[in-house]
Amino acid sequence: MKQRILAYLLTLSILLGLLPMGALAAKSTIPFQDVKTTHWFYDEVKFVYDEGMMNGTGNMMFSPNASTTRGMIWTILARYAGQPTDGIPWYVAGQTWAKENNISDGTNPMGNITREQMVTMLY
Repeated sequence: MKQRILAYLLTLSILLGLLPMGALAAKSTIPFQDVKTTHWFYDEVKFVYDEGMMNGTGNMMFSPNASTTRGMIWTILARYAGQPTDGIPWYVAGQTWAKENNISDGTNPMGNITREQMVTMLY
């Protein structure tokens, strides 16, 4: 199960930035206006949303074309580990958790994460 979730996260972080922006979503069971049920990644977005690992970027958007930041990954991994992620700024709880668990040095939370950094955090 852990490998499946990590595979989804890695796939999303690498590929979502390459997708064309879709039109507003049709009715679905997820709240994101920019993710249609016809998008190939719909099931993966629904899975991470249903599992509480990702809740979008605000204003009912998932932002599939946006880059993934280090802060986003810390937050996703902390949620996967069952840790609370409330705080101001939004990434601080995930950042603290990542540092305490030697997953990341906690620097540059708003910086886009590279594939190499992602692999280093996950393994």
